[in-house]
Amino acid sequence: MKIGIIGSGAVGSACLLALVLRDSAREIVVLDRDRKRARAIAMDIGYGAPLASVVDIGDGDYPDLAGAEVVIISAGINEKSGGATDRSDPAGRLRLLDANVGVYRDILPRLSAVVPEALVLVLTDPPDPLADFVRAAGFGRVLSSGTYLDSLRFRHHLAPARCGAGVGRGRRAR
Repeated sequence: MKIGIIGSGAVGSACLLALVLRDSAREIVVLDRDRKRARAIAMDIGYGAPLASVVDIGDGDYPDLAGAEVVIISAGINEKSGGATDRSDPAGRLRLLDANVGVYRDILPRLSAVVPEALVLVLTDPPDPLADFVRAAGFGRVLSSGTYLDSLRFRHHLAPARCGAGVGRGRRAR
């Protein structure tokens, strides 16, 4: 399977590492607006890839995504850069929506020209509204990490109150 990753920041890099360690693909193409960064991330993870699986990892541009079955989009403004780090702010990650819609407006037409049938996995914050934006742009197969992450956050904050300290931090309740 061929997978594309658009965005080689912390999330994109973590996805690349997870894909390699789980033997999830035979080819992975990493894109970033800074091609040198994409190349560096692909090379760094690629150096360790022989220990995990047989995978061809490289940097590229949109035409290099041809044939990808899955495209992961992690590109965009993060919480810190976008001023969305205050957990008591009711707007939260929604503060990032306008800026990240702008990033997606640049990505989606180029992605559609190469792999319109690919499954698109949206990881950029806020993921659920951005997934709706991707669907509105004509992509039929779109998933988002939003509900999953929100469920994990809810569990993390709820569990200590219900089951004692430590639950939700990697320890099991007794």
